[in-house]
Amino acid sequence: MHQAMPASAPAGFLDRSHNFGRQTPSGSGSPEDRPILASCTTADGRRLVQTVAVLLCLGLAAGARGQEAEPNPAPTTSPQKELPQHATTTTGKPEVAASPAAAPPHHEAGSPPLTDHDPEKEWTFRFTPYIWVPATSGTVGIALINVPVNVSIGESVKSASDINFGISVEFEARRGKFALFSNVMYASVGASELNIPGPEKVDFSQDFGIFEVGAAFAIMDKPRTDDHIGIRFASITGLRLWTVGADLSSGLIGSNSASETWLDGFGGFTVDLEFNDWFGFFARADIGAGGSTLTWNVQTGVDLRFSDWGVLNLGYRWLSEDYTTGCLLNRFDFDLLMQGPYVGLSIHF
Repeated sequence: MHQAMPASAPAGFLDRSHNFGRQTPSGSGSPEDRPILASCTTADGRRLVQTVAVLLCLGLAAGARGQEAEPNPAPTTSPQKELPQHATTTTGKPEVAASPAAAPPHHEAGSPPLTDHDPEKEWTFRFTPYIWVPATSGTVGIALINVPVNVSIGESVKSASDINFGISVEFEARRGKFALFSNVMYASVGASELNIPGPEKVDFSQDFGIFEVGAAFAIMDKPRTDDHIGIRFASITGLRLWTVGADLSSGLIGSNSASETWLDGFGGFTVDLEFNDWFGFFARADIGAGGSTLTWNVQTGVDLRFSDWGVLNLGYRWLSEDYTTGCLLNRFDFDLLMQGPYVGLSIHF
């Protein structure tokens, strides 16, 4: 640190100043000029010393103010141990612990992302109403009368008053590889002047409802990528409840009607193929028994996606049921195969 020069400098310093002031080139100046030069040089030296002293004092004062205004230095990067709630520093003052919320969440390398979003844990839903126009073939028997039924798709829609159709609503809730599904269907099938042994013609009509619930588990579930199509292969199992009302009438035998309800179990599989963003393929097959002797169902079609929430379904369905109960006048026989095209709309949410 520099110190201010005292007002009276040592003699040596002044002597060096006087000597410096007296040094002149040989033969220059007159003897009268030398005292004036010496006195001016001495005065200039004193003023120089005073000026340097003032500047040093001003510099020291400015440095002192700068140290007072300078903020505390940033803490070092060395880790600090978290102090207990009542811990104190070496100065005796209590230490305020940093707020835990200020620290970023710890995420170790290789651990899952710090997010609650997981597609495998989210439920997705599908609601699908569709219309089915089936051809019907088989036998319906009430009491002692058996009527062979053979109605084509063309005959099913030949008139608005005698149309054979089925209306169905499907619902599916899916989470990862697991899914729950249900199906409700109402169908009306009828035909006029069916041939039976003898001269009589018989009119036939029936209404039936199907209520189905089940579960599915994906054995294979590969999303679509640039290298291969998406595929989902799932096993299914469930219960199918039938309720059927049938009527046979003619001029000779009059009107005979019967209604029955039974429950079947079934098992099978489904296949979904996704070729691109808008086109896919669907198939389902199941077989079962229980209240009936045999029941089986096959359904296949294409899926045409037109938005994130909507898919148009076009396909074909076969549904067979063989059920017999009672004997003689209490007998009821229902052995029919229904098959035909359907069109539906799947709403995803």
